Parts: sequence; structure tokens; C-alpha cells
Amino acid sequence: MKVTIPTSLKEITLKQYQTFRAATADNKEDDFVKLALVTIFCNLTLEEVVKIRVKDFNDIALQVSQTLQHEPSFSQRFKLNGKEFGFIPNLDKITAGEFIDLDKYLKEEETLDRAMAVLFRPIDNSFKDLYNIEPYISSETYRKELEDMPLDVVMGSIVFFYNLSNELLKATKDYFLQQTETKLLEEVLQKNGVGINQFILSLEEASLSLEKLRHSIYTPF
Repeated sequence: MKVTIPTSLKEITLKQYQTFRAATADNKEDDFVKLALVTIFCNLTLEEVVKIRVKDFNDIALQVSQTLQHEPSFSQRFKLNGKEFGFIPNLDKITAGEFIDLDKYLKEEETLDRAMAVLFRPIDNSFKDLYNIEPYISSETYRKELEDMPLDVVMGSIVFFYNLSNELLKATKDYFLQQTETKLLEEVLQKNGVGINQFILSLEEASLSLEKLRHSIYTPF
């Protein structure tokens, strides 16, 4: 039997990753996880897997597990099904709809396909490193298509947002701490302190959610 084992995250799709996570969410038994690793990521049926020698089966599961633990790099553009998709080119101009959907879909693995449909859309036009992407309508627009996007792009964007949210959280806290010496801002903080605290709490929650996702990438067992 010829078995194709993925050796990089580029060879694994988002759909495979989500299927694996869903299959092993309630069953962490070692043999079951290995079975899921081999069947899902090597595109084999259960009937095919049970015919593999035990030694080879364990070796394949180990190789796939090690591949899942590769550190991804951030990719702004990638090609899929004859289209070139691009990451939101300017996060300073993100719309309310994009932000609300990202905040909702980046928290759980089962909605990562929808989160990616917010972050990545087909490129309308480009010049060298500059490009524009299609306007955002809904996460449903490209969700199904982006299930086949490479996992390295998915995980790279998650790590990017994790680092970005931490930097934003730190900058926000530092800013308010530095400004508390002025009487004017003290009055503003007293008047709007609840709103500011809620904003910082929201950033902390987003950072924790992304950290959970980031950590889960590297712990397939």
C-alpha cells in the first residue's frame, strides 16, 4: 500500500485539521488519536489503515504528529483553485462587520473556516507587494472554498493575531497608565472607566482565546 504522509503544514488543509479536532475532542485515547491522525491526514479509509503493520502505523502517526507541530510563518497571499487570496491589507481600516465576525469566529477551532473567510478574500488588483481584496459581505461567501486552504496559512494568521492582540493590549494598558498623571484624563477615566475597563477586558479575553488556539496547534495528543 502506498501512503502519502504530509511533511509540512502546506500539505494539510484546514478541513482536515478541523475534522481531526472534532473527531478527537471527546476521545483522547492514544490509539484512537493515532487512528485519526493516519486516516484523516493521509487520506486513508479505516479499512485501509487496519491493514497497515503496527510498527508502520505507529511511525506514520508519529510523523504526522511532528508535522502538526511545525512553526508556521505568516503568509499574506496564497493561491487556491485558480484564485489568489489576500489577507486584509490594512487592519487600520477594518470594518465593524469584519471586526465583529472575527471576534466571534477566531475563538473556536470549529469556526476557523469562517474566520479565514473574514481575513482572506480574492485579490481584485495588485502591484508588486500592494493589493486590494474584495469588499467583505459575509463569512459565508468563501467559507466553503477556504476549507481547502493550506494549514500553514491558517496557523500563521492565528499566531499573527495572537502577537498583535498582545501588543495592542500592552500598548493600551501602558497608554492609560502613562496618562493617569494628568487631571483631565483622570476625570475622563472616572467618567468612562467602565467602558475602558470593558475594552481592556475584551482584549484580554481575545488574547486568551487566541493563546488557546495557538497552544492547541502544537498538542495533537
